Amino acid sequence: MFFFSGIANDQTIEQTLMKGMSVEGGPFKRGATESVVYKWIRGVIYSQGIIEGIENFCNISFNKSHQHSDSTDARIDRDDIDVKLLEDFFVQHSLFPDTDAVISIDTGITGDKDINCYDAFEQGLTAMKKTEGQTLLELKSSRKDKINPLLAKNNKIKIREDVITVEPLLLFQRICVLKKTMKSFKII
Repeated sequence: MFFFSGIANDQTIEQTLMKGMSVEGGPFKRGATESVVYKWIRGVIYSQGIIEGIENFCNISFNKSHQHSDSTDARIDRDDIDVKLLEDFFVQHSLFPDTDAVISIDTGITGDKDINCYDAFEQGLTAMKKTEGQTLLELKSSRKDKINPLLAKNNKIKIREDVITVEPLLLFQRICVLKKTMKSFKII
């Protein structure tokens, strides 16, 4: 007895009829004549109901698919072990440690008290409030109002008394734009 499964016709053919045709030693090996293949295919059509009934009665299913080679018991057990190892690693090496410092997820650089990029919006509002009612000539900027990115922790140079943050990517891009020849690039 067959029931409508609600799957498309081609998927039904793939899941039922073609499953039996992909067994080892099927007719599609070297040396099989067209008449042998024809007889075998006709036999599969008639025996498919019997094969499916036996599978249902025994509560087993003989599936063979190269697409599902990762679903073997050995592979599932191995994947479970790998997932457990990964979980143990992340328990021991937390990606997001409980700390008050700013930490770069990419590089692991930890900021100190001078790094304030996480609060840039609030500091910008505070700086704007200080300038209310002033003319352009009266405006003065203070170093303490400067936003210091996490990049400033390691990538900074001192010119005279000023400490300046250097962004390597931006510096490289500007050099590439300004170079005219390879000779001028070597001078830099």
